[in-house]
Amino acid sequence: MVRCKKCGVLIDSPGKICPLCKSTIEHKEDSSYPIITKKIKKNFVRKLVLFIVLVISIISVLINYELTPKYSWSGFVVLGLASTYLVFRSIMDGRKNVLKLLFTLNFLVIILAIIWDYYTGYRGWSVNFVFPSMCISYGIFLIILRIVSYFAFKESSNYIYLNVLLELIPLLLLHFEIITFKPLALISAIFGIINLFILIFFDWARLKSDLMKKLHI
Repeated sequence: MVRCKKCGVLIDSPGKICPLCKSTIEHKEDSSYPIITKKIKKNFVRKLVLFIVLVISIISVLINYELTPKYSWSGFVVLGLASTYLVFRSIMDGRKNVLKLLFTLNFLVIILAIIWDYYTGYRGWSVNFVFPSMCISYGIFLIILRIVSYFAFKESSNYIYLNVLLELIPLLLLHFEIITFKPLALISAIFGIINLFILIFFDWARLKSDLMKKLHI
C-alpha cells in the first residue's frame, strides 16, 4: 500500500498513476495505521515541560508576593519561562538554532529587567531575582533537552558554554555583594556546575575537539 504525495490517498494497487488526482506515484511501503508511539512521547514531554514552567512561574510569583511585594520582578521570570517553553516546542517540531533563540530571548529579558530596575530607582530585584531565575530556567531546559532529545553539539556548543558561564555569574556577584538574595544565586550556580559536569562526563571528546578548533590548536 502506497500514499500519493499530491493528494494523500492510500492506494492498494501496483499502478503508477493515482486514480484520484492522476499524478505519478512511487511505490514505497506505507502503513495505513499511524505510528502513535512517538506522538504520545512528544505530547508527554510537552506536558511535562509545560508543568515545570507553570510550577516555577507560580513559585516565582509567590516569592515575589511574599518577599518583595513592591517590585513586580516575577513578570520577567514568567516571560522568560514562556519563551523557554515556546523554544522547546520549536525543538519538538524539529526546528534548528533553538538554543541560540532561547539564549537570546533570556538574555534580552535579563537586560530589559536591569534597565527597568535602573530607571525606576534600582532596588536590586533584577539581579537578585530575575537574573538568577533566567539562568536556572535555561539550565533546567538544557538538562531536560539532554534527557529527551539529542541535539547537534557543534551547532549548540557556544550557547552551552555561555549558559554555564552565565549560571556561575550570580555566585560571583554574590561574593562581591552585588547580589544579596543567596538562594537563587546558589541554585543557579548548582545548575551551572551540573551542566559543566554533563559536558565533561558525557561530551568530553567532542568538548576537547571543539575547544581545540576554537583555540586553533
